[in-house]
Amino acid sequence: MLTIGLAQFSVLPGNAAANTAKMKKYIHEAVKKGCDLIVFPELSVPGYFIGDNWDQPDYINECVRMGEEIRELSQDITVIFGNVATEENRMNPDGRPRKYNAMFIAQKGAFISPGRSPYPFYIKTLLPNYREFNDLRYFTSLTEAAQERHAFPEDFLSPVRLDFGDKGSLTVGPLICEDSWDENYACKPMSYLSEMYELDMFINISNSPFTLGKTARRHRLFGQAVRKFKRPALYVNCTGIQNNGKNIYAFDGASGAYNADGSLHYQCSDYTEELAVLAYDEITHAFTGPGIVYTGKSETEEIYTALHYGIKEFLRQISVNKVVIGVSGGIDSAVNAALYATILPPENIMLVNMPSIYNSETTKGLAEELAGNIGCAYTVIPVQDSLELTRKQLAEATVWRAGKKRKPLVLSSLMEENIQARDRSSRILAAVAAAFGGVFTCNANKAESTVGYATLYGDGAGFLAATADLWKHQIYALRTT
Repeated sequence: MLTIGLAQFSVLPGNAAANTAKMKKYIHEAVKKGCDLIVFPELSVPGYFIGDNWDQPDYINECVRMGEEIRELSQDITVIFGNVATEENRMNPDGRPRKYNAMFIAQKGAFISPGRSPYPFYIKTLLPNYREFNDLRYFTSLTEAAQERHAFPEDFLSPVRLDFGDKGSLTVGPLICEDSWDENYACKPMSYLSEMYELDMFINISNSPFTLGKTARRHRLFGQAVRKFKRPALYVNCTGIQNNGKNIYAFDGASGAYNADGSLHYQCSDYTEELAVLAYDEITHAFTGPGIVYTGKSETEEIYTALHYGIKEFLRQISVNKVVIGVSGGIDSAVNAALYATILPPENIMLVNMPSIYNSETTKGLAEELAGNIGCAYTVIPVQDSLELTRKQLAEATVWRAGKKRKPLVLSSLMEENIQARDRSSRILAAVAAAFGGVFTCNANKAESTVGYATLYGDGAGFLAATADLWKHQIYALRTT
């Protein structure tokens, strides 16, 4: 009977030293718990969304050095982890040093190479290049590496044999994230490994961000593949948040173990760091003992959980504990205020109502009632006077061209709406946040942005747009969560 640890932890992008320190703690814990094997997520040393840090040689070298420190800890336990790999004296066509998104397998103090590969690590075969992913910019795939050596990708796709002494051995099919989601690719690593080799198990390490419905879809598709190939599988994902410079992504973890019939034996808790210790019978090729499978959430529950976790983690990482929220009496600002109220104490939240002559007493009253329900600070700062000042200044401004007076600048009603929006955010909320000792939020949603109802430097301003990726119906659904 083998004991396997799944190390689901919060990977900090761009902080290899902190990630490695945490991995070492998990390794020591796994050894104490009698684990024969511990598996970490994809790119668990460097992080995934680190942008052009991928092109900083010093950081890449640090990651490689950290990987060597992990290797040294594999005397008493086999360690599988994700890291960046380099290849000396080989450059990409754009002149940048060669890098691979790689799986390292360390046992008895040495890295083990997949059977037919010339590399002491497994190279990710399928590199996603859609939505938030930009892997083709930074990494070389196993397909490209094989072609350069005048070989087929399948020539390098091979299993890894792990020897556990008296406890037997495992022939593992290594996979990195996208390599299991190969339905739209010509090369199909999972299918090839299963058809060509007698595998005992697939191991997929991932660094996969949350998207709505992804966990259920992953269980369905991965379970189908496992059932088709009749091989048990491990899936290890990370938690935490990562930032690609424009968007912040929450990583839900949801690591798990699948039996050969495709059934999910164990799933780690969402958004929780955990060392899951599982028993595996190498004779029957099945996970044994009590399993834990968490029931699925509704769409609205998934959204709320991701938002709550993402906001809380982002505030913690940037060391901010006070927020100012502009509230109009409408649904968007109310939902955002309620979200922050589940994370911060009421004394660390301030709501600001900024009416003009177009705001009704009803909306102003709703804003004040919201503050009372939360128990937070509340203030009213009208914007009408500043709008009138802007009108007056433009009306009195003389426009010259070629020594002649031109027509005065005239504001339309739409322009005035935008002036108010910018005044609310760029002037009032920014000033209140500075005085309050915090930051101010952006309460935008996708429906407004899609139709153009979002003023640049106004509605789109703020330290974080937590609900910017939600449609209006999802905002309404969150009301009752």
